Amino acid sequence: MQDLNEILEACKRGERLAQRQLYEKYKGRMFAVCLRYADKREDAEDMLQEGFIQVFKDLSQFKMLGSFEGWMRKVVVNVALQYIRQKRNPRPPLLNIGMTWIMQKNWTRTCFPKI
Repeated sequence: MQDLNEILEACKRGERLAQRQLYEKYKGRMFAVCLRYADKREDAEDMLQEGFIQVFKDLSQFKMLGSFEGWMRKVVVNVALQYIRQKRNPRPPLLNIGMTWIMQKNWTRTCFPKI
């Protein structure tokens, strides 16, 4: 296995093998973090998956100052908190019907200001 800096550089280049190595190295610890925020194991698994997606997206922002694991934990915690907020207050989908936007639960508002 490569050292962490080599794996991170390869991940930044989008190399799948390096991403897999990073996932395998940290999945257990990050899953434990997700379990602290989740009501169900399935939610923790979703948080973990979304967390790793966000880590790979934001990897270029990690400046190699300080602990990578600490940075990654912060990303995963932020994803978990966002997941919880979305689960508590889901946004119903909007439907555009004619000139009226209709939200679920019979809530309506017109697209145009009232005159």
